[in-house]
Amino acid sequence: MAQIAKIFAGRAQQVLQTAAKQPQLAPRFYCAAANNFQYIKTELAGEKKNVAVITLNRPKALNALCNGLIAEINTTLDKYEKDDSVAAIVITGSEKAFAAGADIKEMQPNTYEKCIMGNFLNDWTRVAKCQKPIIAAVNGYALGGGCELAMMCDIIYAGDKAKFGQPEIALGTIPGAGGTQRLTRVVGKSKAMEMCLTGNMINAAEAEKMGLVSKVVAADQLVSEAVKLGEKIGTHSQLIVQLCKEAVNTAYETTLQEGLKYERRTFHATFATGDRKEGMTAFVEKPSSDLHYLKTQLVGEKKNVALITLNRPKALNALCNGLMCELNSALDNYEKDENIAALIITGSEKAFAAGADIKEMEYNTYDKLIMNVSASDWTRIAKCQKPLIAAVNGYALGGGCELAMMCDIIYAGHKAKFGQPEIALGTIPGAGGTQRLTRVIGKSKAMEMCLTGNMISAEEAERRGLVSKVVPADKLLDEAIKVGEKIASYSQLTVQLCKDALNMAYESNLHEGLKFEKRIHHATFATQDIREGMAAFVEKRPAKFKNK
Repeated sequence: MAQIAKIFAGRAQQVLQTAAKQPQLAPRFYCAAANNFQYIKTELAGEKKNVAVITLNRPKALNALCNGLIAEINTTLDKYEKDDSVAAIVITGSEKAFAAGADIKEMQPNTYEKCIMGNFLNDWTRVAKCQKPIIAAVNGYALGGGCELAMMCDIIYAGDKAKFGQPEIALGTIPGAGGTQRLTRVVGKSKAMEMCLTGNMINAAEAEKMGLVSKVVAADQLVSEAVKLGEKIGTHSQLIVQLCKEAVNTAYETTLQEGLKYERRTFHATFATGDRKEGMTAFVEKPSSDLHYLKTQLVGEKKNVALITLNRPKALNALCNGLMCELNSALDNYEKDENIAALIITGSEKAFAAGADIKEMEYNTYDKLIMNVSASDWTRIAKCQKPLIAAVNGYALGGGCELAMMCDIIYAGHKAKFGQPEIALGTIPGAGGTQRLTRVIGKSKAMEMCLTGNMISAEEAERRGLVSKVVPADKLLDEAIKVGEKIASYSQLTVQLCKDALNMAYESNLHEGLKFEKRIHHATFATQDIREGMAAFVEKRPAKFKNK
């Protein structure tokens, strides 16, 4: 802590000493417009010059975010947002510092009254409200306001020597531009508390592991990688990109129920666009001759685990209406069967499910989707009362990835691939992809995946928390059955209550979740199984649960 405080205090002193002497920089022009910038540089990059790069340019102050710099960023964002030729925006700094914090000299004279009456930091919200995708390319220090600025962006790429932190505590204050809120949503309460209460920094590798950063690259390749990402986003319909960005942000800012509703309506809206029709027409598959869409069997030593295998091999298990109806019917039957304690959904070695059936979707219209309730068939999976384990081999893309995320536990074969590539079809995920993915892997990586269509491997999915366990492909079902049998060894009444409590954490706010958990915990004391479980523990014998 002392070392971090010293670093931050040193930076603050540096800003105090140099900001007043900050020289006027040579004017920087955006294209041919006569906009002179003192604190930033701008240029258009990429093969088609459709990626705008904004470089923070206060090197002597380690890019401290003064009011003038923020105003110039906002002015530039206003201009780029109106420019149809710009598809994505990159914000970066120097190799030494993305931005080492707010400008302490400007902040020092502030009073409580001035902050309230002057709406202090209100101008900082412009970055988070930008309609076009913003990529933060972070080299060096991203501390305090610099870390907050990066988190306001949609995607964060980091150089291998980048450092992130919220050291405001050393100055006798707290983060004020979203640091406590956005950081906690990404890295979790424990790590956010540690960082904010101690001022400790994390390195780029740790930031990637926690989901704060999407990708870590060599420092000298950072901006070029960010521009490549912007170019990839620029190949898709910019209308759909904007809708997809809004859907991912809704996951980040609201409850799961509200987010799913917003995503569904936005997904429907894409069917009113020409871009969606073009994307799906270009993709349409040949008619499939598959006649039966599922295989089912009971597995495990006690035959109390149901295995559902998707069976459209020629279509890579594309999720057609018939398959979804059969899947829902199977769930209905197994949910009523008291002998079944857990369910496994799997596909083939090549594909768990490569997406929705584009041939069926191609001729949908906005009006049909709004009036037709068939899309609600997909919600049945997430509402299953019994534990669902997704055993994923091969591709889990689009609706296939969404199907896996509707399950309670995901195990993956070592060659599995996960992705939400709907953007290439001129639409967005419509069955929870933007909402569930964001809650699991964080906003930055979810934005990258949804806006580019990029896939992630099983190992990365495990590292980011999307997958519980990665095993060799030929061992996948054995491992999934083992976890199903382990769950089946407990009281199924209590398992269901525990699943409900965990889903409440995933779907609501902490206050409501804690209240629900406490009531459920209390309710278990009305069951026979808690008496049996505690008695067996005291007597050092296996429990014999009766599910009562």
